[in-house]
Amino acid sequence: MEDEILIEVEEDDELDSIPAPLTNVLRPGFESYQAQGLHDYLIERKKVSPEEFYRDVFPAGALADAKVQEQGKFACRIYREGEYPQYVNNDLKEVLKCTPEHAAQMSCIAYAGRGESPKQACELYALILRVLLPEEISYKYAEYSLRRMESVVDRYGNYHPRTPRICPTYMLTDPSYETLYFCYVFRDFVPMYHHMHIKLQRLYDALSRTIHHLWDIGVWDDLQKKFVYKYECIKPLPESIFHRYPVVGSKYGKGEFTAYKTGQKYDLNALNALVPKTYQANLYDTKMTMEEAKEQFSDWHTRRVVEKRKPSKSPIYKDKTLLYKWFFKTAFKQKGNITLGAMEALAACAAKGFIEPDVLDEDLADLHTTLSARFSEDDIIVHEQRAKELYDIDPSALRHWTFDDIVEQSGLQHKRYDRKGNTQTQHMKILQEKNEEKSRKDAVFSWFEDNPDGTQAQCARELGVSRKTVSKWIAVKEKAEKRKNLCPHCGTPMVKTKIEPYFWALKAKFYSRIDKDCPNCQHHIKGKAYVCKGPAR
Repeated sequence: MEDEILIEVEEDDELDSIPAPLTNVLRPGFESYQAQGLHDYLIERKKVSPEEFYRDVFPAGALADAKVQEQGKFACRIYREGEYPQYVNNDLKEVLKCTPEHAAQMSCIAYAGRGESPKQACELYALILRVLLPEEISYKYAEYSLRRMESVVDRYGNYHPRTPRICPTYMLTDPSYETLYFCYVFRDFVPMYHHMHIKLQRLYDALSRTIHHLWDIGVWDDLQKKFVYKYECIKPLPESIFHRYPVVGSKYGKGEFTAYKTGQKYDLNALNALVPKTYQANLYDTKMTMEEAKEQFSDWHTRRVVEKRKPSKSPIYKDKTLLYKWFFKTAFKQKGNITLGAMEALAACAAKGFIEPDVLDEDLADLHTTLSARFSEDDIIVHEQRAKELYDIDPSALRHWTFDDIVEQSGLQHKRYDRKGNTQTQHMKILQEKNEEKSRKDAVFSWFEDNPDGTQAQCARELGVSRKTVSKWIAVKEKAEKRKNLCPHCGTPMVKTKIEPYFWALKAKFYSRIDKDCPNCQHHIKGKAYVCKGPAR
């Protein structure tokens, strides 16, 4: 066997100075390079607790207090897994109940009333949108894309702060760093006027496109004379501004949903600066500048801009308990007219008046007894169950029923008041004057019943009305008593009898006269003849 030749190689220190090739290395514990890059970016940021996060979004005194109804104060809605929706009030008690064992969702919008429809939205405190990180180009590109929101690199390699800034106030993610949400918190809430819904939705979609556009890679093509993207980031489908998102501190995936502080608060103008002009959302469509408004409306500028006071008339939902009482009372008066749809109509009136479910069940049972005389038992039970389901599942939808819908559904016959071309304000003013006039009339009549020997001057003095008013109603009373044709002795009403005309030229007319003798005391009086339209009997 030949001897093995051993060659000794001296170690060369120069080999250590050669850089190793750049390779994508996925560390254990991460399923993708996006999650690894997001973790490396957020590890330098401050992790906040659920109480700190929601107190920053909803400052102290912003929401309504529990069990206290205050005009201009509203509450949020939280949906915890396996529970009914709950109110989020100023104490944030319902939010802090969330644990990593159960999932929960809510939006940063305060609502009025008990529902969560866009019509009941009043105040927007933050915009939350879902973000998709760039695909696996390299293990550092996701982290580099997030840092590009804070600074911009010029052609010389120098970093400059991005203006306007686009970094969100908070970044929300799950324990595996696979899902990412951007939260832009407003310094002052944005009022959710109805005309603002479409504008805010446009701003929301444009802001999402702007964020993902930063992560695109492209070059200028001299031949095509345009900017060609070699890599275009996948953009998520647009969501609604009323969409609910996971609650910080609740269960998401296999762990707790967390929040990291990454930036400052925004106002609506700062977000408008990030999107094109056609997608900007302005509260008021006016060309007047703030300086012009300050000169022209100095009181308004001091009250709303300088002192930052809320408007005096804040939108608030008024319950309609009287409508429920009226419908339940009228349904029993018109037993022959109501239909099976009265069950659903009664549930709609109960939703409008915030009637307790136990009271509604008792009244539906009474209505069931009334309808059993005209309809089959099976049909009544079907409509009764449907009314209960509508009230339990979605009472906010029942509150959208108009008065005409309730009358049409139930079959009730109701005649509305004719305004005679007047507006609602003018009509209500006329009704108020009639009611006041009627109350003065009743007061004058009752005073003379208690004081038969009193004078008109004494009545006017004691009631605090004018002498002219007392004289008018006394004349009306005397005229009404004369029409009764009472017997001057016993006060018995005299009976009218229709007679034939006494002259041939008046054969088209018939007359009625008062009997000459009183039917009670047989007192003989002089009769009077009156022209009547009906034929003689």
